[in-house]
Amino acid sequence: MKKLTIIILLFTSFVFAQNNSSKDNSKDSMAGEKIDNIKSANDLGKDRLPTFAKCKGISSIEEQRKCFSKVVSSTISKNLKINKIKGQDQNIDIFVKIILNKTGKITNIEFLKSNDKSGYFENEVIRAINNLPKFEPAIKDGELVSVPYSFPVKLSLK
Repeated sequence: MKKLTIIILLFTSFVFAQNNSSKDNSKDSMAGEKIDNIKSANDLGKDRLPTFAKCKGISSIEEQRKCFSKVVSSTISKNLKINKIKGQDQNIDIFVKIILNKTGKITNIEFLKSNDKSGYFENEVIRAINNLPKFEPAIKDGELVSVPYSFPVKLSLK
């Protein structure tokens, strides 16, 4: 029987977006795309980060960010169903970017980097992301805004 270890590390990266560009998200992975240009919300003078109901009332920006990341991490961990996997031991590293839109929904799931050759794990990550609870959108200059949010998912299958 295979031992399954799931490690989800979330490095929060909220960036306030002026425009949403639509991309064809039908690709299984985007392994060569650079991720160096992702900026921190601390650099942008935001009014409020996106937040889940569980994180309301937290005044510190850093604590809000940690709470948001914890909800994302625990929801994805709980909802990943990868016990169907057969084959050799493997380590899967996926770097995900999603848009947290101004209506409180997740859109534009992209894989900025992935070594999942089968696409199975990416599909499971998409399914798990779609189980995230609704959130309150970010506010910038008094207006609701959409923001990108990026995080890695590391799966160690043994």
